[in-house]
Amino acid sequence: MDKYEEAAKSLRKSMKGIGTDESRLIKEIVNHSNSERQSIKEIYLTMYGKTLEESIKSEISGNFLEGVLALLEPVEKYEAKCLRKALKALNTNEKILIQTLCPKEAYEIENLKLVYNTTYERSLEKDIVTECSGYLGRLLRSVVSCGRSENYRIDFSLAKKEAQELYDVKLDQLKKNVISFK
Repeated sequence: MDKYEEAAKSLRKSMKGIGTDESRLIKEIVNHSNSERQSIKEIYLTMYGKTLEESIKSEISGNFLEGVLALLEPVEKYEAKCLRKALKALNTNEKILIQTLCPKEAYEIENLKLVYNTTYERSLEKDIVTECSGYLGRLLRSVVSCGRSENYRIDFSLAKKEAQELYDVKLDQLKKNVISFK
């Protein structure tokens, strides 16, 4: 028996009988990566004939249930759901958009756009254009267009040259300010 089957059995045991063994449930869910949880969900369905989510929904509730279900979703699907919720809110939740999109690499955004478009039959880029304006809207549109370079090679001579130019400009400004106060 592999570790995923053991985890599925342990999850089943945590929900069997009177009450729920929340500690065991938490341990089994958080001690596995998201991709491992996806494998456990498939095995659980095969072994018990119902989804892990269905079993969990019958055992727990409230914010604890929401947190556990969030951990069981594939990352991209959960993030697409968060983006959709943020975009369709009465006041667009820009903080969620920033936190979800800005740290991502171009390939991650492409994958997220694909999941969003497939799940909601909408274009993430078009929704951002519609819902976000001003400089933040421009920034988010730029991020979602995936135009960033993924070339992480650092040109140290260029960095040193640009740092010196910034230093010289700032030094000149300081000299002018000192002269004007005399």
